[in-house]
Amino acid sequence: MADNLDWSNDPLVQLENAILPVLSRGSTMICGALASGEVRDFGPDLSIFDAAICMLETEACELLLTRDIRAEPVALQPLKDAAKELDAMRSALQTALRAPLSSARATSLLAQMTDQVNPAIDAALNAYRKIFIGHVVSQQNAHAKQAQEAIVRLDKISKQIFFISINASVEAARVGDAGRGFTQISSDIRALSQSAQDATRNLSDLVQER
Repeated sequence: MADNLDWSNDPLVQLENAILPVLSRGSTMICGALASGEVRDFGPDLSIFDAAICMLETEACELLLTRDIRAEPVALQPLKDAAKELDAMRSALQTALRAPLSSARATSLLAQMTDQVNPAIDAALNAYRKIFIGHVVSQQNAHAKQAQEAIVRLDKISKQIFFISINASVEAARVGDAGRGFTQISSDIRALSQSAQDATRNLSDLVQER
């Protein structure tokens, strides 16, 4: 059932969980330091940046490989670009947040988050979604094609059985009373064949409507 689905291992979910918190964390640090005006060492709080950068640089690609998804380097470039922007943001925060922030410096850091980091992360997420969802759709289309081919084969078999049952009925009729039992059997087989054809048509409709 849908309620029992575990999305925690989904590559998209893991990527988002690793990097989206960084968007609010950086802004919160800057605004908090500006409001307090105190000298504070924010080094430990920046560990979230390390995890996000690692995810963008290597782990995101490894997650794709575990699903047998191989992306071209150019498709993964937005993730590398976002990692560079996060690394630059982390360095800027490490330097700036060790002392009271001036309004001008805080404004500059917020602008860096808004104008450089956020768009880079959005681009990385969009690129990753395109790769992953594109693969999923491609797999679904391949499976649908295979299902449709199987349905066509089943339909041919059921039609062959139908014609065989008719021939059996004709032959049974030729031998008179001795073939009466075979007439009933061929009639039952013909009914099953027709049911099979109805089932294959229903399956075909379901595959086409997916």
